[in-house]
Amino acid sequence: GGRLMEIKEEEVKYLYEVMSGCLSPDNNYRKECEVKLGSMRGEPLKLLLSLLKILEASKEKHIKDLAAILLKRYLSVMIDNKECLWKYIGDGQQQIKQGLILLLQNETDYSVAKKLCLVISELAGTIEDMDEKWPEVDSLIQVLITHEEGVKQEYGYRILNNIFAYATQRYMQYVPQLIQIFNKTLAAKHLGAKIALAEALSNFLSIIDTDECKVFEPIIPQLILLPKEALATGDEDALRDVWESLSDITDSEPRVYKNYFQQIFPVCLEFAAGTYTNEKLKHLPIEIIISLIERFPKLLKKKQTAIVGLLESLFKIMVDIPAEVPNDWGTPPPGFLSTNNNDEDNLEFGKRCIDRACAALTGKEILPVLAPMTLKLISMKEDWRCQQAAFMALSQVGEYLEDPMQIEPSLKTILDNAVENPHPKVRYAAFHTIGQLSSDMDSAFHLAFHERMMAVMKKGLEDPIPRVQSHACASITNFIDKLSPEVTAQHVDELMHTLSKLVINGITIVKENSISAIGGLAEAAPHKFATYYDELMPEMLKWLDEAKGREYKQFRGYLIETITLCAGSVGKEKFMNHLPHVLRTMIKIQDEEVDAKDPQKTFLLTAWQRLCLSLEAEILPYLDQIMPSILRMAASIPGMGVGTEKKGQDIENVLKEIQGEEVKIQVSTFEIEEKEAAITMLNVFIDELKGHFAKYIEEASAILLRVVNYTANETLRKSAACSLKGLIVCLKESNTFTREQIIIASKTYIDALIKAMKNESTHETLQVQTDALKEIIEETGEFMDRETLAKMIDIAISFLTESNQRKIDNTRMKEADHADEQDIELMEEDNEKEDELQISISELIGILFKTHPNTTVEFVDIFWPKLLGEYLRPEALSVQNKFALFLIVDIIEFLGASKLPTEYPKMAEVILSFCTSNETDLRQASLYGIGMLAKSGGALFAQIAPQCLKALDQGIIVGSSKKKWIMVKENGISSLAKIIKYQGQCVDLNVVISALVRSLPIQEDKVEGEIT
Repeated sequence: GGRLMEIKEEEVKYLYEVMSGCLSPDNNYRKECEVKLGSMRGEPLKLLLSLLKILEASKEKHIKDLAAILLKRYLSVMIDNKECLWKYIGDGQQQIKQGLILLLQNETDYSVAKKLCLVISELAGTIEDMDEKWPEVDSLIQVLITHEEGVKQEYGYRILNNIFAYATQRYMQYVPQLIQIFNKTLAAKHLGAKIALAEALSNFLSIIDTDECKVFEPIIPQLILLPKEALATGDEDALRDVWESLSDITDSEPRVYKNYFQQIFPVCLEFAAGTYTNEKLKHLPIEIIISLIERFPKLLKKKQTAIVGLLESLFKIMVDIPAEVPNDWGTPPPGFLSTNNNDEDNLEFGKRCIDRACAALTGKEILPVLAPMTLKLISMKEDWRCQQAAFMALSQVGEYLEDPMQIEPSLKTILDNAVENPHPKVRYAAFHTIGQLSSDMDSAFHLAFHERMMAVMKKGLEDPIPRVQSHACASITNFIDKLSPEVTAQHVDELMHTLSKLVINGITIVKENSISAIGGLAEAAPHKFATYYDELMPEMLKWLDEAKGREYKQFRGYLIETITLCAGSVGKEKFMNHLPHVLRTMIKIQDEEVDAKDPQKTFLLTAWQRLCLSLEAEILPYLDQIMPSILRMAASIPGMGVGTEKKGQDIENVLKEIQGEEVKIQVSTFEIEEKEAAITMLNVFIDELKGHFAKYIEEASAILLRVVNYTANETLRKSAACSLKGLIVCLKESNTFTREQIIIASKTYIDALIKAMKNESTHETLQVQTDALKEIIEETGEFMDRETLAKMIDIAISFLTESNQRKIDNTRMKEADHADEQDIELMEEDNEKEDELQISISELIGILFKTHPNTTVEFVDIFWPKLLGEYLRPEALSVQNKFALFLIVDIIEFLGASKLPTEYPKMAEVILSFCTSNETDLRQASLYGIGMLAKSGGALFAQIAPQCLKALDQGIIVGSSKKKWIMVKENGISSLAKIIKYQGQCVDLNVVISALVRSLPIQEDKVEGEIT
């Protein structure tokens, strides 16, 4: 059976007429037909088989295209809910499978056939994922990829591409045969088949293990020839597809290119210099080079000729922008946002690539090559684009220079051109460079060059072109951010005189950046700025009230920023006179004038936290006016509201669809930046207001719990986790919540964190979440029953086990044949982060002993054999020793000898064994632990007192004046004091007190030096 199940002819005809109506230019008729089509989805099998029948019989291309699209769409909906797939289509599954294969075999229209390939591959992948079989597809793929016709081969690779993900292991056994077929395809003439092959290979390489990828390396030289084949066809779309497939391989498994870099590099540079209708075709080959040197810096390190070649290619791209400057560039309209123009994509692309190259190869490697090239470009006075490109390139190197004097040879040229160059875009680029270097370089740069740079930036404020003026203002803001108050104060009078005039007389973009610079002065030199406050503040409030309309939103945002910076600058006593006006205006703006995507939102969010930090208790009377508005704004940010439905729209849902639930990716967008500002603001209010925040806890909790597991951004997950302990403090200090309510909140937060941790993939976030768990438990105190406690300990141990497994995997990867220097370095860094995480897990378990001393006694028997047998064995790693020692010290401190009379001497022996360790962490914990042995040992301490004094005598002698070793020594001194205080009867007090006095004072460790 190749024939389709018979469908009534009138049903197929009816569907055909409805589909034709869906393509009608008559809006009313089209909508009517769309409704009819939607109602037919109630009988999925009939609809799918009718679509297949239309594809089989129709001669009209537009109808066939629509049928193929609808077939894919309807099947995709069913595939998304694969458990119900066969339920939807009942007994017709065989007819659908056969029908799809038959149609593809007979289809002569390329676009329809491509759509059918996609439908078959999606359905076949789903069937594989359900552990079911569709053997006919394997046969179809084999027939297609070995077919004499190139287009048939292309169809085969298109289907294979998707199935690789679901049947990886099955296809791994056929790798030798696949490579043979791949070579045959690459040796033939059909470019489409080769591109589809490259796309399928990229997908396969991304799935299989790195070791298994190596066998595909021999076909790379043939793939490198594909761009020239595509170029020969004159088809830019085909050329784009080639570069994208080669780029995908770079992302999937860059190692396969490593041995062929000398062949890839010149090809990429050659094509980056080409002339195309689509500018992106210059970018893709350069992207491949940059990605490869990011992964394998040694490919280009100390290869000056190659670095010159890369930079020359980038500069050619950066200058390939229109020579004509739009009339409104220098005087942009009100409401203008400085986003990149399409005309400047090449410039921005080149700038980003130079930044990435500097990061990969270090500024020390790049600058000696880049500096003479930029000087040559700057000397090309006949073309401003060359000069602009040079300055934009120089703007990227500051972050990667160790010594600020390395930039000095280029600095004079930058400063001279900022004020003297006749072209405004070059002056703008020079000020951009000044601002970027100011942000990226440390304070030594600012101190060394502030006089020269300030003189130029002040002149820039008088530039005849407003766009350049505004950039001079922005560069001042960046520069004074790292300048000392004393040095900044020297410039305040002159700057304030000019900036105040610009706020009044400048166009909108100048107003925005000049008021931002004034805010920078308020923050950088508060005492000097205070003399201007009384005159300036009423003016700023007046501007804030008068700047109406969408085009002034950014200006209002900068005004709000500067006004609230003044609160911290001049002090709350002076600011209080203006507070009611400021609060009234801010609340009005955010309640009545803020849109969904509004630049004022982030300004407001950061302004509220600034006011809370500056005013402290003075803000309390206004909370009822402020908080409802703030919480509404936080909840209104897409993805943060509770119970909102945004399926398919929110970034997080898109990521989950593309990457799968368990993958966490760092995405930064306008919306996410707003979320970060909102969470930071809530953190500040929670931490500063404590009990006074109580009435807003429910709403804040709902927002934070929504974000704890926010897939799209790691920073948000960490910030939300950190906030939860503060909410427990608020609950406790408010005195309005019962103990039971506090416990319920704690359990809710703990459950949310544990759920998030089970899906977490980044070490730093896991550590933050572990610390948050520890802090919540510590703040709540004793609240778990035995069963809950046992579960919590099991969870902690499971996190520890997973961490150990990741370390084992990293070590195995580090020792693999393919591992290079960078792989080894990354694996070692990962393992160091795992070590830090394990210490946090140890501290989490320790807090359980601290908060639940009576219930946790029985669990010591669980830990003790594991600690001795695994973490304290002679060959154990340092981090395992730390884990065990920290936990043992916690057990002694929080349970004591009275609860552990049998274990106490054994644990004391472990603690004492590290008193002369060469590792500061172990030695410090050991000496601290001796103090805990004394404090919690009761009568049993007498048995170990001599050993403890001897250990302290040995451990306190440190041969270093570094702070870490001083802390070790001072922990030992503190333990001597504890022995005197708690166990004086066991020792010769005259000797011990004399030793203590000789060792004093304690200077570094304030906790241990505290008198109790």
